[in-house]
Amino acid sequence: MKQYLDLHIHSDRSGDSVISPKSILVKAREHGLKGVAITDHDELTKISSPYPDLIIIPGMEITVKDQNVHLLALGITEAVRTDIGLLETIDTIHDLDGIAGAPHPFSGKEGFPGMGDLVYDMDTLDAIEVTSPRPHVDNLIARKASLTMGLARIGGSDAHHPDEIASGLTVIGENVESVDELMMLIRKRRTDGIMERNRPRSGSNRKGL
Repeated sequence: MKQYLDLHIHSDRSGDSVISPKSILVKAREHGLKGVAITDHDELTKISSPYPDLIIIPGMEITVKDQNVHLLALGITEAVRTDIGLLETIDTIHDLDGIAGAPHPFSGKEGFPGMGDLVYDMDTLDAIEVTSPRPHVDNLIARKASLTMGLARIGGSDAHHPDEIASGLTVIGENVESVDELMMLIRKRRTDGIMERNRPRSGSNRKGL
């Protein structure tokens, strides 16, 4: 049975999001998700899941200031500084046993910093987000880049409003019960990213609260 996770959600601790941590959990359950990553801007938000079947992946969306690009850090236990270079930031994420991913890498909107072609120089990256729901992000180029570089494909909604949660998803073909198991699958390139509108609807994965 396939499992679905949203690995890029902002809580109201990001400042530009209106979603409370509790709302994230409620929406995750409504959408039948196996897990969510709370990836606030330059801040590590730690919350525990009250549901044994819902994994919460700690993370951040880091603004690498000297190059003005965003970087996802998943599975980390400490906050990562924003005043170091991109390669050093990736190394720091790895030192914390985390996954370094490029969110919305090919964005055509000013003030929405993706890595762009810098992605191709980042041999130590683990994953590329291929499901941004933003119309100014080219997910097709992101998917091609992941294939060219042999990187994992992950999905997330980049949600800043409750209704956006699960619009982009990471899909796995096996059950996971912990953050560590999910990190292992990403490292082994056994994930993919899909848009919620392409999620199969045979049967129901949705769960009540």
